[in-house]
Amino acid sequence: LARLAGVEEMELLAAGLDLTNLPLGERGQARAALGLPEGMKVLGLVGPLDPATHLETLSLAHRHLAGVALLVAGDGPAEGTLFAMANATRPSSPVIHVGPLTPATRVITACAADVALTLTEGRLSEESWALAALGRRQVVFPAEGTDGVAALYPEHRTVFEASPEQAPLQFVLQAALQEEATQGALPDAAVASVRRRLDAATRWARLAERVVECA
Repeated sequence: LARLAGVEEMELLAAGLDLTNLPLGERGQARAALGLPEGMKVLGLVGPLDPATHLETLSLAHRHLAGVALLVAGDGPAEGTLFAMANATRPSSPVIHVGPLTPATRVITACAADVALTLTEGRLSEESWALAALGRRQVVFPAEGTDGVAALYPEHRTVFEASPEQAPLQFVLQAALQEEATQGALPDAAVASVRRRLDAATRWARLAERVVECA
């Protein structure tokens, strides 16, 4: 039961995102709160800032994306790299550290972003499942095992994979932003369906944990 429910991958509360009252497709209020101009393209990164986050690779890719803001919610040993990125970027393509990982910074960063970044090794993280429930297209780097989140939106391309050997990160980011610009946000009905499925899976996962505790 736990395996079918995806306990490790679908625990949305562990990712700090309370989706109960979050409007579908919300972007405007989050961007206004962060002082971002209307019409700017936005990338969002939510996660721990450690050596495995590949911030150097992201920095090089972001420099080639004119007029694209990068929002980062996170903290950790690699914060110095993030601050160096912020100081080196043009005002038209700002790097903004929203703050350390808290429920508030996770939500506002994810809501403001056109495309979300998951810069982790191996399987998709809890953040990826939560971002899927927000209807965000995602770039995964390095990519591995992305079928789970992609299958949540079978009629829409939502996961873009980048690897150092095959697809440089900057081109994959451009493709994801272009998809968002040309195809528009994911339909509210599709996002609502994903939320219901993940919510049901989370309830099953909690039930499975209680069964194990009582055994």
